[in-house]
Amino acid sequence: MDFKKINQQLIELIDLNQQLEKMNYNDPSYDDLEDKIHAIQDDLNQKHGAFFEKIITGIYKQLNSDDEILNFTDYIARTYKKSTETEFGTQYLVDPDDSISINFKHESLKGKVLEGNLYFKPNPLRIAFLLGAQERILWNCEEKK
Repeated sequence: MDFKKINQQLIELIDLNQQLEKMNYNDPSYDDLEDKIHAIQDDLNQKHGAFFEKIITGIYKQLNSDDEILNFTDYIARTYKKSTETEFGTQYLVDPDDSISINFKHESLKGKVLEGNLYFKPNPLRIAFLLGAQERILWNCEEKK
């Protein structure tokens, strides 16, 4: 699997979504840009959906979550904010309100249900989980070469 290409497509989606956020619905190019975003998402889901569904299913099991597993592109946050530059490229911050919220149970909390957020991050491609202010990387493509 070409994780670098998927990472590039994720960055493209981030950039396109940022452009779309700045547009008014009445902008004549709004629908075209929205269609382009959906086409990239559809392509990613068709080519890599089964692979990432297995990874996300494993993450849900690890977190002890009974929530519904979505298409993997649904875990791309709506907005990303550029943060720093590293040897891997631009790093991004994600607002939890712009990502998928999942409920999970932790055995040490005697069945208490907690809520966290799950989302993709680029450079390198990885899946992060945010609980409160603590972000944890649950999958990293660099480990899967």
